Amino acid sequence: MRVLGIDPGSHGAFAVYDVGQQSLSIVDMPCWQMVIGRTKRRRVDAVELADLFDLWGPSVDLLVLEQVGGYRRMKGHKASLYLQGFNIGLIYMAAIQARMPVETISAAVWKRVLRVPKDEQGIAQRFTEIFPHHRDLIRGPRGAILHDRAEAALIAKYGADHMLVNILPGTDWRLKSKEADVGA
Repeated sequence: MRVLGIDPGSHGAFAVYDVGQQSLSIVDMPCWQMVIGRTKRRRVDAVELADLFDLWGPSVDLLVLEQVGGYRRMKGHKASLYLQGFNIGLIYMAAIQARMPVETISAAVWKRVLRVPKDEQGIAQRFTEIFPHHRDLIRGPRGAILHDRAEAALIAKYGADHMLVNILPGTDWRLKSKEADVGA
């Protein structure tokens, strides 16, 4: 059984966790640079995203997507919230096209259950405790810790341990996709 965990966003990541083999692979969110005015902005590459999902589709038993959204006191940042919603929509549609069952989970829940701290250093430390043989997967080319990769892997682990039992063999992927709360 394989679970795909996703930390969405333009700096997010995908982690495929194979429960039987205890193997883990991580891919950064595919992005391209868009120039707006004089500033380069990261945008999710929808074509590359669809290619990844076509590749994973037949072998992934469950996709676990972190729920995102604004919070009550949040002011401004409307453009970033729009882009976050747009990215979630792209991921969700790619999952549907690849016929993957989708479940969503809030960061507060999966972090509490797996005992993951909120700070980036704590996230990396907890990742290393859970995946001691895969610590190199969350390091960048210069050795920096990429916490988005760690979060995607921990989301996949949560899905494997706590959500995969809800997916019965032969369950129609459409049923799970209709139940997913994508934060809208």
